[in-house]
Amino acid sequence: MCEHAGAVAYLAPLVLNQDPKLKRQVCCALAQIAKHSVDMAEVVVEAEVFPKILTCLKFPDELVRKHAATVVREVSYLTLSSVV
Repeated sequence: MCEHAGAVAYLAPLVLNQDPKLKRQVCCALAQIAKHSVDMAEVVVEAEVFPKILTCLKFPDELVRKHAATVVREVSYLTLSSVV
């Protein structure tokens, strides 16, 4: 868990970068990290990427939007499944 948590700290600011390729990779990496466990999903949320990720949902690049939506889905799924 610690390795991924450290990666999130480096990835979170990159969500604001305007390069579509970088933005895609960052969103994809955050989604992959978030889907592993509730703890990792919480690490992604605690990195305060959510306001930034939500703005990615209207980015011109289709794949950026897709990967941003995947981050939202993974965090939402794990968070809701831990409540139920």
